Amino acid sequence: MFITVSDKPIVIVPTSAYIVDVDSSITLDCQVTADPTHNLIYWQKVTGGNTETITINGGKYSGSSVSDPSLTISDVQRSDAGTYFCYATNIVETGSSTPVVLAVAGNTPSVSLTHNDIAVNNGNNVTIGCIVSANPSHTSVYWQKMSGGQTITIDMTNTSKYAGGTVATPSLHIIGADTSDAADYVCFAANSVGTGQSNPGSLTVAGSAPVVNVASNSYSVNIGNSITLQCTVQANPFHTSVKWQRVDNNGNAVDIDMTNSRYTGSAVNSPSLVISQTMKSDEGRYVCLATNAVGTGQSQQTFLTVVGSIPTVTVDQSSYSANKGSDITLQCSYTANPAATMVRWERTNGNSVVDIGDTTNNNRYGGSTVSSPSLIIYNAEESDEGNYKCKVTNSVGTGISTITNLDVVGNTPSVNLTQNNITVNYGNNVTIGCVVAANPSHTSVYWQKISGGQTVTIDVTNTSKYEGGTVASPSLYIIRADTSDAAKYVCFATSSVGTGQSTQGTLNVAGNIPIVTVPTSAYIVNVDSSITLACQVAAEPTHDSVYWQKVIGANTNIIQIDGEKYSGSSVSHPSLTIFNAQFSDTGAYYCYAANTLGTGYSTQIIVAVAGNTPNVSLTQNAINVDYGNNVTIGCVVSANPSHTSVYWQKISGEQIVTIDMTNTSKYEGGTVASPSLYIIRADTSDAANYVCFAANSVGTGQSSLGTLTVLGIIPIVTVPTSAYIVNVDSSITLACEVTADPTHNSVYWQKVIEGNTETIAINGGKYSGSSVSNPSLTISNTQLSDTGSYYCYSTNILGTGSSTRIIMAVASMNDAVPDTTVTESSGNQVIVPAILGTIIALMVIVFTAYVVTEKYKKSTRTNGKVSRRASVVHPTSKESNGKQVNPLPVEQDTIETADTLPREHQMSEPNKFQSLPPIDNRQFITDKNLLGRPMLLPIGKASDLNV
Repeated sequence: MFITVSDKPIVIVPTSAYIVDVDSSITLDCQVTADPTHNLIYWQKVTGGNTETITINGGKYSGSSVSDPSLTISDVQRSDAGTYFCYATNIVETGSSTPVVLAVAGNTPSVSLTHNDIAVNNGNNVTIGCIVSANPSHTSVYWQKMSGGQTITIDMTNTSKYAGGTVATPSLHIIGADTSDAADYVCFAANSVGTGQSNPGSLTVAGSAPVVNVASNSYSVNIGNSITLQCTVQANPFHTSVKWQRVDNNGNAVDIDMTNSRYTGSAVNSPSLVISQTMKSDEGRYVCLATNAVGTGQSQQTFLTVVGSIPTVTVDQSSYSANKGSDITLQCSYTANPAATMVRWERTNGNSVVDIGDTTNNNRYGGSTVSSPSLIIYNAEESDEGNYKCKVTNSVGTGISTITNLDVVGNTPSVNLTQNNITVNYGNNVTIGCVVAANPSHTSVYWQKISGGQTVTIDVTNTSKYEGGTVASPSLYIIRADTSDAAKYVCFATSSVGTGQSTQGTLNVAGNIPIVTVPTSAYIVNVDSSITLACQVAAEPTHDSVYWQKVIGANTNIIQIDGEKYSGSSVSHPSLTIFNAQFSDTGAYYCYAANTLGTGYSTQIIVAVAGNTPNVSLTQNAINVDYGNNVTIGCVVSANPSHTSVYWQKISGEQIVTIDMTNTSKYEGGTVASPSLYIIRADTSDAANYVCFAANSVGTGQSSLGTLTVLGIIPIVTVPTSAYIVNVDSSITLACEVTADPTHNSVYWQKVIEGNTETIAINGGKYSGSSVSNPSLTISNTQLSDTGSYYCYSTNILGTGSSTRIIMAVASMNDAVPDTTVTESSGNQVIVPAILGTIIALMVIVFTAYVVTEKYKKSTRTNGKVSRRASVVHPTSKESNGKQVNPLPVEQDTIETADTLPREHQMSEPNKFQSLPPIDNRQFITDKNLLGRPMLLPIGKASDLNV
């Protein structure tokens, strides 16, 4: 007897992974077999551990019905990427499909400029080329301009200035380029994925209208003087004309008439404007203009102020009174702009008018000058009485003061010396006679001594030194005269009218302190030379010692005569000789001589020591040399005194090394006679900055940095394919291409698994290739242990270059899944389809791939986001011994996938579904003879994927 067994629906997805472009539609195929018939179909999406039941709305989603269980997704976006499950329900329970992985492909547009640097002449048109590659296609294009820290989106509606910048024609066409267009430009293109942009491209606009500037925004000139309105012109191309304009109050500009002799300049080579004999009418605003082939440039406005008026003249008092015979000063002050050119005084007495100037009777008058406008009247007389006016003249006119009146009364005392020149022997007493005649009588007498520009009133209360100097005895008696008494003396007597004074009388004291003279006040001597500072001494009595002092700043030092550095400085030979002069000898020197009367000293002697550190320069600051060639870095030395040594330093990175010129196999030159550096057979270690040094007795000079560039590069190693998949026991060639100058001389490969690096030994068996002529690596008889990351290396004399990583995965399949039967006690058998066997096989594959993926993720986490393409989900199963099989890591383009899948119980055994990293475009199919077991269809390397 057969028992009919009802079961939940069997849900099958013929394809376990799909890849679809953004904005496209995709149908996830689902097939249902159910007995009893299913009455409900629904789909779920799993993303990042979150499960969402798909709502069929006829818009975004359609299908998912009993008659059409497949799910159609329209207008696919990146958010649609994930793991999907198809569910079917009958009266028994709900059946679920295996996972279906949906990957959404598409990128922001790739945007690049055809040229990164473009130059255009001012006024010409220019096109900045832009190339856009986009999947999905770009829908818009725009440009941005960056200048002076500001970024502006270009208004393409301005068709008089711009063209292009569209989806069909993304390049930017600029019409009539000028200096404002000189900037950096960036091209942008957008599609449904996002917006891509190019690197900045620089546009240089050559040539412009002249740039014209005036040195000042305002000028001021005294009327009648000349003024230069400074103008500078910068022009490319060179300006061909210059002119000036004056702007009136209404803003109207009038050209300056350069035929007027009052104007000069305003020319191509001298653009400034010179105005002579300025007038008030010259006041106003001016602009400078310059023209070249591009156009005319104009300066900012500058304002010229013409200043001037007749002088303002004042007298301090309205009247003065002077004693007859005395001197009187009539005070006058003035302000004048322009400056005064003449001062005169005018005296009026009745109908008599007298003009007094600076040249009128110098014995009677003083002052009346521009610098000293007050009038001094000497030895006033009654005829000097009258009304006085001070008159000051400038280029504008003459200003006149108010009247001041002078009244002359009485007489000042008449004072005379009995002798105007007296000589006394040192230490003797002497009388300087003084006679006073006064009406009215004088009431006091005093003396003044004038010496060395200083005037001192003598203190006659110092009775140990002086006697006399009184009304009764006006003569001066000096006790024990010495050299300090040698001076000029004046006797003064005062009455009620005023004070009279004698002429100057000279007192000579015979005998003096030494008179020290230096015939030369300044010397210049070269470093390391000798110099004699001449000194002459005249003394009575004769001097008994000579010494020298040197002054530097506030420091004074007495020169110690040692016969080596210094000699001379003696009574018989007072001159000072300095040997081996150094810069420290520069300073002020004084010669001193002493006798019994005191010490005399010379005026200052300045000694300057000449000489400088060497002037060192390179003939070139940047030199290129091909690897292996000889090269000379030229050095020129100019030195006074002559340099005595030369050496070179090499600067590389943070290290500074003095070059060993004894290494004649590498270097030549670097000497006093031949300071240039000659490098033999330059290699990369010679690429550095070099400095030439030269030393003399003054110090050491050095050149600026010179850069030596050694041409040549380490090999550039590229791999056209970054990921491969190969079956066990197959052969695979990992392609590698090498570009090198100088030519590479070796190739080798390394394999990296879980941080362990192994250099592959080419043995002609397992491995072949990896040679200079054939750098690609061929692996025969591939095994699971060959899975890993591979790197291709190439070496030339400059160094070793490395490729990017190649991921190789070796695939295998465990197909051994037994059938299952159930037997009742009656002996009858019920054959159960071997669905469980299929599920177990799928689980084994998925779990194995998951373990490999996790190892791969760990090894790449520090390298940023991994680029991925298509993705396939494989079910995995844990074997009884806990081992995992079928590790299949592959690096591909970026997709979004779910990390985990929902759990489902079947046959009391928990099954786990894990998402694998992308592998290839292979799909699972169902073979009827295998009762639903999956078969993996080999494709080849990842680059074969049609995505």
